[in-house]
Amino acid sequence: STVREFKIDASVNDLILDTGLEIYFKDTDGASIASSNANGQNIKIDAPDTSSASMELTSAGALKIQGRNPASTTSGAVNIIAGDKTQIKATDNTGTIRTGHLVVQGGSAVQEVVINEDSHDYVDFRVETDGSDKAIYVDADGGLAGTGEVHIGGSGGAGWNGDFNVHSTSRSRTLFVDGQASKVGILLQDGTTSRPQAELQI
Repeated sequence: STVREFKIDASVNDLILDTGLEIYFKDTDGASIASSNANGQNIKIDAPDTSSASMELTSAGALKIQGRNPASTTSGAVNIIAGDKTQIKATDNTGTIRTGHLVVQGGSAVQEVVINEDSHDYVDFRVETDGSDKAIYVDADGGLAGTGEVHIGGSGGAGWNGDFNVHSTSRSRTLFVDGQASKVGILLQDGTTSRPQAELQI
């Protein structure tokens, strides 16, 4: 049988649990959890089936946090709580860690979610729809001045054949842009689905 070891080494302040998954608490290096699993799975924490918590970190650098109850796959939650600021960062194609991608700002009277904090020229923002990958697109360093540009309905010459509709308190079609016919309607009649009949209809 395989011998497993649980050891406390007071001389170097180590707590070692040798079960294939090793847990170290070191006063100089902090706390670490490491595994020599040949399948490449570094760390996996599973909760009982009655719970809704699961976390997995692979040696390839993929982190999965799942908040789902196996007994009811449509229920569960993942909560990330920070007292001041929560940031999501990513690396670029050279492996350099970039900042400012997504920031949730707390710790003040004004709570906000910021995309591209510190106004970097390399962080663009886009929203996709069924017919466009840039239905809403913020080009961080685009525009005539090179200081940023906002596109509605795509970018470039191809554009987008979707519609853009602005509602107001008294009208459901205050401003309507027909992306299929390249026509614009202003203050169109409520309760109708007809499109503008001219390039500009008021």
